[in-house]
Amino acid sequence: MATFTLKDFNGFKMPPEFNEYIERIENLEVRNDDVWVTSFPKCGTTWTQEMVWLIGNDLNYEGAKTELDFRFPFLECNSFYEEWNNFRNKFNINFKEAEDEVDFFEMVEKNENVRYIKSHVPWDFLPKQIKDGTKNPKIIHVIRNPKQVVSSYYNHAANVHIQFVGTLEEYIEFFMQGRQLYGDYFRTVLSYWNQRHLPNLLILTYEEMHADLISVIKKVSDFLGKSYSEDEIKKLAHHLSFDQMKKNVAVNGQLYIKDESRQFIRTGTVDSYKEEFTPEMISKLDEWISKNVIGTGLPYEKQ
Repeated sequence: MATFTLKDFNGFKMPPEFNEYIERIENLEVRNDDVWVTSFPKCGTTWTQEMVWLIGNDLNYEGAKTELDFRFPFLECNSFYEEWNNFRNKFNINFKEAEDEVDFFEMVEKNENVRYIKSHVPWDFLPKQIKDGTKNPKIIHVIRNPKQVVSSYYNHAANVHIQFVGTLEEYIEFFMQGRQLYGDYFRTVLSYWNQRHLPNLLILTYEEMHADLISVIKKVSDFLGKSYSEDEIKKLAHHLSFDQMKKNVAVNGQLYIKDESRQFIRTGTVDSYKEEFTPEMISKLDEWISKNVIGTGLPYEKQ
């Protein structure tokens, strides 16, 4: 079994290079009209970003043909490029290098328009102007059933943006111990969940998006101060459907994956883990989830 070299940052696991970004993020000059999408990885971030960007940009489908990374920069992404490249070279992983020259943090800093920003960092690693309430950008945080996150993250880490070499069984133990990139799932999710009273923070679940996307589109539109007709909302829901997202080169991640058998957007379901995990694996995960969510009010407490 092998993975990235990671350092513990107060329970949050990142490559050592992230140390150079902590102060940059902490001191980022925030604007009240910024729009953030945050999440633990593999919770439906890309899906949420595409929805949020289009709602915020008056359903500009032509503009949405630009690759999502350039419309919605991934703030701390560059902090793990060095470790990622080391890992690829060590295991001879074939991956396109085009993204490596882009400084996404700088892209955020220099953008003079309304900024759309993606991040997977916990609440306490966000800019201080957000945490102290000096600035109040819109923040949309998306969460997902941890069992499905494990399934999706394993595929991502072992087959797509490769950062783990080992079996599924090993990965489940690895994940429950919080040893993967970004560390413990609950460390991040609860950091936002405990701020859910804030008027500038909206928490969505992958499951509600999957069950009733139109209602979620309306909720996000209201949150962002936008209003659209029923026909416009239906058109957006179609654009955001799994089949459309999977073949949309601006969002499906395939521009950076040379092996077409490896899919960034994979199943788009809420329970594929039931077919992928053994009963023993599910039982272990259920026990781990129960210990972490009891008394929190998280929607996965009784699942």
